[in-house]
Amino acid sequence: MLLCHHGASTLGKTLRPIVYRMSGESALRNPFMTSGERSTRASMATSSPKVPTSGRPKPPQPKTWHPSHGIRFSPGPDTPRMNTTAAVEIEQDLMLHSKIEENYILGPLQTTSRALPEEKTETPTTYPPLPADLPPQDPKYNFIPTSTSEWKPTEELFRAAKNAPLGAPESYWSHSLYRHTTTPTQKVTVHYCKSLHTTERVLQTYFLNEPLIGFDIEWLIAAHRNSGPKQNVSLIQIASSSRIALFHIALYPGTSLVSPTLKRILEDDTITKVGVSIKSDCTRLRTHLDIHPRGLFELSHLYKLVKYSPLSSRDLASKKLINKKLVSLATQVQEHLHLPMYKGDVVRSSDWSRALNLEQIRYAASDSYAGVQLFDTLECKRRALEPTPPRPWHAELNLPIRVAEGLEIETDGEGEEEEEIEKPVVAKRKYTRTAVPDPVKVKNADADEDVKDGGRDETR
Repeated sequence: MLLCHHGASTLGKTLRPIVYRMSGESALRNPFMTSGERSTRASMATSSPKVPTSGRPKPPQPKTWHPSHGIRFSPGPDTPRMNTTAAVEIEQDLMLHSKIEENYILGPLQTTSRALPEEKTETPTTYPPLPADLPPQDPKYNFIPTSTSEWKPTEELFRAAKNAPLGAPESYWSHSLYRHTTTPTQKVTVHYCKSLHTTERVLQTYFLNEPLIGFDIEWLIAAHRNSGPKQNVSLIQIASSSRIALFHIALYPGTSLVSPTLKRILEDDTITKVGVSIKSDCTRLRTHLDIHPRGLFELSHLYKLVKYSPLSSRDLASKKLINKKLVSLATQVQEHLHLPMYKGDVVRSSDWSRALNLEQIRYAASDSYAGVQLFDTLECKRRALEPTPPRPWHAELNLPIRVAEGLEIETDGEGEEEEEIEKPVVAKRKYTRTAVPDPVKVKNADADEDVKDGGRDETR
C-alpha cells in the first residue's frame, strides 16, 4: 500500500522542491552529479512544460552568492539625494519667512551639514542703460552751487554723486549730502511723526522761530473731494536748513489731526513757506484741515525771474518768458543744485496711508529740503543780477512779477499756475561707482520716530 492513500506525501511531492532548487544552471553544475544525470536533468528542464505558479506559493530563491554570478552594481540616481533632516529644516525655514512685511528681504535658506551645499553665484548690480549720446559736460554744473547757507554739500560727497553711474541711488540729489560748514560731522536731522502729540513737540522745539520753511504735501492718488482729510492730506513735509519734519497725518489716531503750532506757523505771513505749486497744496489744507496758510512763496516765479531777466534787458520779447507758469521741482534742482532729483517708483507708487520705510522717508524728506536750498541759491543769483530785480511777491497776493522797481510783467492769466514741462539738463559723468553714505537711523519716540543721518539723536 502506498502512503499517499492514507494522506501521506508521495515521493514526487517530497522531491519536487528539491528538483526545483536543483534545476537550471545550479543543478547542472552540481559537482556530485554524473555526466549522465546532468544530461537527463538538462533534457527534463528544456522539455518539461511550465507549470503555472498561481495558486501556490513561489519557492524560495537561492540567496547564496556563487563566484560564477560575478558582482553587479545597480545604477545610482543622476542627482545627489538630500537627507530627510535637511529637507525638513528647509521646509521649516520657508515657513519661518513666509509671513513677511513688504520691503524686507527673505533670509537665506539653511541646510544641515550633511546636505550638499548649493553653489552660489553673485549677481552683479545692474543700473539703467546709459544714454547713447551725452552732451559735453557744462563746467557751470560741475561744482557745488552758490549758497549763503551754513549747510552745504561737502566736496567729497558732491563729487561722489557726480561720478556715480547715471540712475544709481547715489547719483541723485538728497538732503543726506549736506553738512554744517563749521561742524562737518553734523548732519541734517529728519523727524518722522505719526501722532499729534509728537508733531506738537517737534514743532515747538525746532521750527517755531524759523523765518523760512520748505513746504510740501502728499496725498493718495485715488483721493477725491469726499475721501476725507487723511486721504487728501496724507503727509505734510516741512524743512529748515538743519532739520526736516514729516507729519504723517494719515496715521494719526482719532479725528484730531491739526497741530495748533502747525496751524500757527502756516498762517503766519511773517514766516515764508517756499515750494513748487504751493498754492494748490495749500488749497487742500483749507478744504480738508481748515488751515488758511499765508506767506507762500512760489519757487517757479523766482526761477523764471533769475533765468530770463538778463535776456529781457536786451530783448523785449524775452520779458514774456517771465511768467507764472510752474516749473517742476526736479527741473529746478538739476539746473541750480547741479544734481538730478529722484522721482521714480518709490515716490510715485508710495501708499501714503501706510507707515513709511527708510527709503520712502529719505525721498519724502528731500522734497521740502530742496525748497530751502533752492530758495537760497536762487536768491544769491537774483542779487547778483545787474540791475537787481525785486523778489517776487508772496503767491497768495496774486501780484505780477516785477523785473525792476516800478516795472511789472503783466500777464493775461492764460496758463498761469500750470506746470511747464522743461527738459532737464543732462550732464556727462565719469562712470565710476562711488557710494554716498546715507546712514539713516530710526528711533522710536512716543510711537513715532526721529530719523537722523548719523550722530546723536537730539530729539527729547
